[in-house]
Amino acid sequence: MKKLLFMLIVVVFCAVGHQGIQAETNELDLNKYVTANNKELAEQNAYNWNDLMRKLDSSEPTTIYVPKGDFYFSQTLAIPSNVTIIGAGNHDTAFIFTKVVVGITNRFPANEMRASGIRLENLKITYADAAVDQKASSLVSFGTAYDEASYEDYQVIDTLTIENCIIDAKKKGSSALYLGRVANATISGNVIRNSGLQNGIGLEFCKNVRIYDNELTDLGRSGIQMYRFNGGKNEPILIENNRITNWMQRYGYEHFKTKYEAGIPVDVMNDAGIDSYGPKNENLMIKNNVLTAGRVNSYNPNNTKILADYGENIYKEHVIFFTGIRLCGVKDLLAKGNEVDLKGRDIFTLVYINSREKEKDGAPIVTKPDNIMLEQNTFRAEGNIRYPVRIFEGDTAGIAFTNNQFAVDGKLVDNGYFAFFTVSSTTEKLLLIGNKIEMSTRLDHLVSVSDNEYNGEKVKLAELGMVLNTWNGDVAKKVRGNIGSLDGTYFLQDKPLYTNTNLYTGQYREPVWKVRLVKNGVVIKQAEMDEAVKSYTFRGVDGLVKEDGASYELLSVDKAYKEVLRIPLMVLPILDVPAYIIGTSDYQGRFGGAITKVRLLKNKQVLKQADTIGADYRFKDMKSLIQDDGSSYEIIGVDKNYQEVIRIPLEMRSILTVPEYTVGDRELTGDFQDNICFVRLYKDGNIVKNADITANKYALKGLENIVAKDGSNYEVAGLDASYKEVVRIDLKVNALQVSLTPNLYTLGARENSGVFDGPVARVRLSKNGAIVKQADVDVLAKTYVLKGLDTIVQKDGSKYELVGVDQFFKEIIRVDFRIAN
Repeated sequence: MKKLLFMLIVVVFCAVGHQGIQAETNELDLNKYVTANNKELAEQNAYNWNDLMRKLDSSEPTTIYVPKGDFYFSQTLAIPSNVTIIGAGNHDTAFIFTKVVVGITNRFPANEMRASGIRLENLKITYADAAVDQKASSLVSFGTAYDEASYEDYQVIDTLTIENCIIDAKKKGSSALYLGRVANATISGNVIRNSGLQNGIGLEFCKNVRIYDNELTDLGRSGIQMYRFNGGKNEPILIENNRITNWMQRYGYEHFKTKYEAGIPVDVMNDAGIDSYGPKNENLMIKNNVLTAGRVNSYNPNNTKILADYGENIYKEHVIFFTGIRLCGVKDLLAKGNEVDLKGRDIFTLVYINSREKEKDGAPIVTKPDNIMLEQNTFRAEGNIRYPVRIFEGDTAGIAFTNNQFAVDGKLVDNGYFAFFTVSSTTEKLLLIGNKIEMSTRLDHLVSVSDNEYNGEKVKLAELGMVLNTWNGDVAKKVRGNIGSLDGTYFLQDKPLYTNTNLYTGQYREPVWKVRLVKNGVVIKQAEMDEAVKSYTFRGVDGLVKEDGASYELLSVDKAYKEVLRIPLMVLPILDVPAYIIGTSDYQGRFGGAITKVRLLKNKQVLKQADTIGADYRFKDMKSLIQDDGSSYEIIGVDKNYQEVIRIPLEMRSILTVPEYTVGDRELTGDFQDNICFVRLYKDGNIVKNADITANKYALKGLENIVAKDGSNYEVAGLDASYKEVVRIDLKVNALQVSLTPNLYTLGARENSGVFDGPVARVRLSKNGAIVKQADVDVLAKTYVLKGLDTIVQKDGSKYELVGVDQFFKEIIRVDFRIAN
């Protein structure tokens, strides 16, 4: 009897008592649920499918074999854990969606967000030609997108396989295939084409994914895009042996239209065939892929459509471009053996490398390119190209181009200095080794560093190593711009020697065979060599290396013990602890070696942990942390296990002296140094007085009418020549210490005396508020005598008071004049 159109084979494993495991296979005829080759039943097919899948919410592995035929569905098909869908062939078994919805996705059990063991094989998955486009849906979508407010590192699907399928989005919707929060996925042997506005394959928060032997073509945005938070130290993303053709076909137009019609300036779009968007993409391997895009003398199709719809008066300069490989927000990456071939008038870069930032809870998550290696790749461009290779913000582990071949045929757009490798923002390390450039157009520099400034600092390439790079067969060495150190014989990796560090390691390349540590010309240590991974290791150098003024070098020899290279080494403290400038908030230093965190201690207790970026640490609020209360302060460095590595006392240094002020004083004087040029007094954050400056001293005058013991916050600030604040110190305000004490007066007596203290200069007698007598005053003895009182003071009900005034006749104290009886 002929097999029915749709068959389910369920394999059930169960344990019965102690008799072991028994296997049983159930074959179910599903013709009454799903019907082939009938578009009118799309709604019923979808309903029946999902009703069946609800019944398969179990742990038993289930395989559904789908025979030949076109199966129409109007809604999303959800697949639960441990279910495999296998078609008769990717040209014979088709799932066709009559609406642009998410076609196939995962099904989570009730009240859960976990699934595992899902497999698709030998299927064609597509939209119907007449389906009305909806821009947000991906044809095949597994997992879930991350909530922008949550960056917890967890996956909702474990073990996903998509093999030998055709996924054709018919240029509708979003991505053809989207994976979000998936661990342990294999995508192989598929044809993925005609994505909508987004990617052929898009990954987000995925771990341990293998994408290989796929063909991707006619893609709305990128071919394969690692959006953000993909990979990990032991959970790589492998992209290998894929062929990717003609990406960036549709999204650019939508990008321009949305921004232009909202009145927002339209920025350059240069998404790539293989694209790391970032941040937090880590441990990526991109190997042996072939990427081709564009046509000779043609524009990117987005630019053609924008020109047609908006005209040259509006669209004066193209902003949509092709890029081969884009590496943003990624670290620990190897790109090897890939072929990139771009054509046309809208080529931006062959390789684009940049940092990426994402905000979480108001704080940035930043990934700078770090430990990026591009080896033995072939890059070709025919047409107009702006930047053959463009680099931003490479971090300390560096970016290396080794034994790559570049061929550029056509016009190299002037990128400022007719340079091949352009460093556009500050980058720590760039290595160029054995690269070959064939190019008939103008090339003035192998490397150019931008002359731009950001936050007052000029762009810098801290370290450039290059050897055996050629342009049309000739050695290319010419560079320009702000380059810290330049090494033209880069066969041995070096880095600073940190004090208090036991291990010192690095990489080497042939012809180096042995590596030695030299102090003042004498070999003091030979490294252990690992020839398998080409690394060297010195152990126990903490007792050998000191900040003692000696010269230290790395010496490498070949197998004949002939010297290959000798590199001077910089000795740095493992923890740099500058003196703290009293009155400043920002405090910065550097660390290295085994230190991973830096902390501030007060009286041996942890007070604050520093923010760290790369090898820099920073306390942003030191002024509020450091108190003049006799406490001891220290900076300590701890390792990754939070074990103390080193502890250093924090030195306090003053560049602006601010004495205590007593209410009533007319002046406050002090001195200053370093770059301070102006001194100001602030009250509750507002400027109330500028100081007079003489040499390195200042005087704030007329304070008796400004400063009071009134609860206000008084500060003295030092400013540099451009009126930028250097330091700000709290002014301690003391209450006025003043007294006036008369002796008891007896009616009829001619005289009365008393004592006073503080800034009293004259003592007067007041009767009913009017001054009637001034005393003789001995300022040194601080005594006074009132004479001729027998005719002035009467027992007549009047109010008598003593008034003390300062040298400027300002009243500072008033007390009752005491009369006996």
